[in-house]
Amino acid sequence: AYQHRTGPDSRTNLSKALAALEASVTAWSPERAPREWAITALNLGNRYSRMRDHAQAIPFYEQARGILEGLIQSFPENTAYRRNAIRAASGLGLSQFRTGDSTAALETLNRALAAQEQLPANLQETTDFLEERAILFSNLGNVYLQGLQDDEAALQSYQRGIEIRKQLVQENAESASAWRGLSVAQ
Repeated sequence: AYQHRTGPDSRTNLSKALAALEASVTAWSPERAPREWAITALNLGNRYSRMRDHAQAIPFYEQARGILEGLIQSFPENTAYRRNAIRAASGLGLSQFRTGDSTAALETLNRALAAQEQLPANLQETTDFLEERAILFSNLGNVYLQGLQDDEAALQSYQRGIEIRKQLVQENAESASAWRGLSVAQ
């Protein structure tokens, strides 16, 4: 509830959300409730990242990813575990980059892209998937450009992200047009 509030107290709201999440970590353990613990760790990583405390975010992303990868081994058909593991890897890669470890960030983000490609085809066509994929390419572009000074690789990553965003814009326009057509027909 606190995480989405904005305004002059937004930093305080993030701190309250963080405190609540940290308290929940003591209620879960990876052994007793691995799914809940992994999601809590992922949320903690996200909160620290949002507060720009990437050094604090990294261990939570690593723990979440590790637990989720274990769950994937036990439940390979569970796409929610896969998607959350990809989100943990994406957050980890961004935090690694923000703390100056561009080489690790590149490896982590490429692993996240590879994991996305392993998702079932029907999930790869969803708006959420495409948005997350575009963000991954944008983050890769940043790593290549700012961290590794590889202009060509950065340009290729940015272009792939832009292609995905164009696809999303076109799909949204077609959807809006269909909705308008429905409202006119009534």
